[in-house]
Amino acid sequence: MRRFLIAALLAPLALAQDAPAPEEAPPAEAAPAPEPAVEARHEVRLRSGTILVGHVEPEMWRVTTAFGELKVPVADIRKVRFGRRSAPGRMKQADGWIEDLGSSNPDVRGRARASLKEHAAFAALALTAASKEHDDAEVRRLCAELLEEVDLEPEAIVPDDDRLETKAFDLAGSVDLDSFKVTVPELGGLLVKRSEVVEVRAFKLVEFQRYAVSGNHMWPNGWLDTKLKVGKGESIRITAEGSIQFPNWGGHTFTPDGNPQMGNINGLPMGALAGRFGDGGAMFLVGRAWTGRAQNSGTLQLCMIFNARGQPSNGEFQIKVTRQP
Repeated sequence: MRRFLIAALLAPLALAQDAPAPEEAPPAEAAPAPEPAVEARHEVRLRSGTILVGHVEPEMWRVTTAFGELKVPVADIRKVRFGRRSAPGRMKQADGWIEDLGSSNPDVRGRARASLKEHAAFAALALTAASKEHDDAEVRRLCAELLEEVDLEPEAIVPDDDRLETKAFDLAGSVDLDSFKVTVPELGGLLVKRSEVVEVRAFKLVEFQRYAVSGNHMWPNGWLDTKLKVGKGESIRITAEGSIQFPNWGGHTFTPDGNPQMGNINGLPMGALAGRFGDGGAMFLVGRAWTGRAQNSGTLQLCMIFNARGQPSNGEFQIKVTRQP
């Protein structure tokens, strides 16, 4: 009886030992880390040809349209083309030049024609209207002649209204801004007048390459050909860091900005990083950072503005070249 009782007590324990262990629940997957926020940046092209790349403020732009006022987040703006009405002073000036085409003074007519040709993109709509509607037949003829001579592409003509392209839709109207701020990493905050701005475009880094310029890449014959083909008008950003030292040349050390106190070559500081597009392209200062559009087609070439060939050197300029929209 006692044996039977012990066996009865042990039986559940044996069954428990033989039973498979319950499966452990798989560990909960960690939630994916949120992607870091990317600050919206834009490329701001000025009438002077200067291009600023940075963060644009205010962050909300008010636009008056035929259907009322809209508030557009600047982060959603892909492109803004400021129209003629944003620069009433220039509109009045262009109208004055058109009137001067009818002057009896040939010098006045000549200056007006030259001015209209120089500002043809802005004056094109006024020239088109005058070529059809002006009371003076000679002015109509000269306006039509000028339009044929400049032969502008439709997208080059400055419209009357401001034109905005956003992520959701396009619209025309008037941006309610007299000026706005562009914070450029290398320069800080800059206030620009709307009347001085041609265009604002969303900016994204799309492709980059790295290169190195050493003490062997000296002006005038030591250009480093990056083999990076660049088309005329293509937007390029070049940044550089590092230093190059010449131990037998007074131990001088140069950064990409060069040393203007040691003089210059072709107007560029001694020791600075320079660039050009193609063998015949104009040389320009790159320094620590340069953003602009290629004035001609060709491969990007880089060199150091220094002429001490054969001298030993240490270090190099590390260069990053970025193609931009």
